[in-house]
Amino acid sequence: RLKTSQYTTVTQWLERIEADKPGIRRWLAGVYGQHPDLQQRKSADLTKVLRRYGKQFGFDEKVCIVRAPGRINLMGRHVDHRGGTTNFLAIQHETLAAVGLRDDNDVVAVNTEPKKFEPVQFNISELIGRFAWSDWLNFVDSDWVREMTYRTAGSWGNYIKAAALRLQHAYQDVKVRGVNMALSGDVPIAAGLSSSSTIVVATLQAVIALNNFDLTSRQFIDLCGEGEWFVGSRGG
Repeated sequence: RLKTSQYTTVTQWLERIEADKPGIRRWLAGVYGQHPDLQQRKSADLTKVLRRYGKQFGFDEKVCIVRAPGRINLMGRHVDHRGGTTNFLAIQHETLAAVGLRDDNDVVAVNTEPKKFEPVQFNISELIGRFAWSDWLNFVDSDWVREMTYRTAGSWGNYIKAAALRLQHAYQDVKVRGVNMALSGDVPIAAGLSSSSTIVVATLQAVIALNNFDLTSRQFIDLCGEGEWFVGSRGG
């Protein structure tokens, strides 16, 4: 379960960051190292994504903050799922998200660059529909899903759907509650740095935490990899 310090109002988050509280400084140093310029830039990014959430959903709404760094593979891309050896390293570019829990089964997401990334909204149960009890691979290979992803090819919302749907499909005895999300990212697109995967990872982190799921690291990793099958890839 999230601690009180991890799930608080947008206004309280902004006050902490803008006041440069010791706890925030320690967190930034622990994540990004002793690099003052980088810490300052990340602090500005956090402020931006929180203000985007507040403008869309309300500054008195409680949110958690999640981050998913981009990655570079020094020994070749896309060899992991073919049995090859990988050497992944996290980089300073990442996806940040402010996420709050909803009372229903909807997911609503906005971006700090609204002209480039249009708002996303969907209902988890409706998208799974009659395929809820089928095998996950059969679901993502169904004509219905293929047609849906073909019509929305390239949409950033598909990666949010991938995370939420995979979790709901894996735990069909629990109705996963939806979330409101504001995202910001600076991972270069189509550069082999996993910009799309960071959206899956960030979304899944938030939905798991806000719905109080207790998963092992192995389970989380598997859900992320399998979730991305939704968009047509078969990565690990």
